[in-house]
Amino acid sequence: MGKFILKRLGQMVLVLIAVSVLIFAMVRITPSDPVASMTNGKNVSEETKQELREHYHLDKSYPEQYAIWITGVFQGDFGESYTYKQDVDFLIGERIGTTLSLVLMAGLLAILIA
Repeated sequence: MGKFILKRLGQMVLVLIAVSVLIFAMVRITPSDPVASMTNGKNVSEETKQELREHYHLDKSYPEQYAIWITGVFQGDFGESYTYKQDVDFLIGERIGTTLSLVLMAGLLAILIA
């Protein structure tokens, strides 16, 4: 029984790593420029754009960006939202109650239907 649980935990870690790499890659290969999204099409100097790229580590290679991001995640720092300019963990915390209530209601509905 213990070997089974350890095997499943190992598989879970591999799946989480694969999913994190996949999501990171999907976000990074989008054709839009995060700096352009942050500035909302305003006339911003190249110097300011470069400062934003440095602040968000967008001037580094993708593997470096992933390493910085995953290190922050393990330290409890999910980063800052480009759109809302707030910490991501704060934004998740704001919405977790609604999400959990939706999950609970969907679970109860699935049990009733089943």
